[in-house]
Amino acid sequence: MSGPVAPELHRPFAVERAGAGREQVVEATAAECTALAERLRIPAVRSLRCRFQLAAAPAGVVLAEGVLEARLVRECVVSLEPFESVVAERFRLRFVPAA
Repeated sequence: MSGPVAPELHRPFAVERAGAGREQVVEATAAECTALAERLRIPAVRSLRCRFQLAAAPAGVVLAEGVLEARLVRECVVSLEPFESVVAERFRLRFVPAA
C-alpha cells in the first residue's frame, strides 16, 4: 500500500486572507501540468486554471466558490487516437477545521 499522493498544485493560503468577494486565480505551470497528466495517465494536460472566491464563516469554516477550467489530451478507448477535451466545472466547497 502506498502513502499519500503529493499534490501537483500546492498554493498555501492563510485563512485570515479569506474575504468576501476577493477573487483568487491559480494556474498550473507547465511542470505541474506534466506531473498531473502522469498521475492521471493521460497524454497531456495543456492548461489548468481555477478562479474562485473565499469567504470566512463562523467557527473557522471557509467557503469557496468558483470555476475550474482545463484543456486535456485524452485517448479514445476504441481507436487509441488522442483528442482534446475541454473541462469547465463550477464548484462550491465548505472547508471545516480538522477538530
